[in-house]
Amino acid sequence: KVVYGYMADHFGALNITMVCYILSVIGIFSACLASAPGTQLVIGLGIFLWGFGNAISTVMQPTLAGELATEENFTKTAKNIQVGYTLGSVVIGPVPGLIADYTGSYTVSYFMQGIVMTASMLLVFAGIRSARKTRNMHSG
Repeated sequence: KVVYGYMADHFGALNITMVCYILSVIGIFSACLASAPGTQLVIGLGIFLWGFGNAISTVMQPTLAGELATEENFTKTAKNIQVGYTLGSVVIGPVPGLIADYTGSYTVSYFMQGIVMTASMLLVFAGIRSARKTRNMHSG
């Protein structure tokens, strides 16, 4: 979180959010190698990247609200982002364990989580792009 904050201050929150998303996706998909022999180093590095990228799970919401919202609608924007994140966590939270129980392996869970994280990344960046266009139309 500290590194995310420092990097966001220097390179922009939206740029670092994209980097964190990509690192998380790489890390998640590397976890799919867990059952393959001789992949411990790759898995270890992947899990590190996943953990580093997951800084976005707690820092991203207010940072994105600050980047995307005007002063007048910051509170509403931050609330909406946080509610969406929390609902997703509550609804989807148990799914990896349920998939692992059903399949007998977490590999499928990691793969599914990678797909969901990739979809999330694409949706967030589509939303960012749309918000930037809207903000630019109203400011200039």
